[in-house]
Amino acid sequence: MGDQGVKVDIKGTVKQYWKKYRPEGGWDLAIATYSWSASKNKYLGAGQLP
Repeated sequence: MGDQGVKVDIKGTVKQYWKKYRPEGGWDLAIATYSWSASKNKYLGAGQLP
C-alpha cells in the first residue's frame, strides 16, 4: 500500500484503505467502506471517510 489502497469484493462493496496523518507526526490506518444504495442510486460511505 502506498498512501491509499482500494479493494472491491464480490458483492460490489468498496473498501478504501488510506493513511490518516497525525499533526504530531506519523500516521494511522483509516478504512472507509462504500456500499451501493439502490434507492439513492449511489454509493454511500461509512467509517473514516477521507
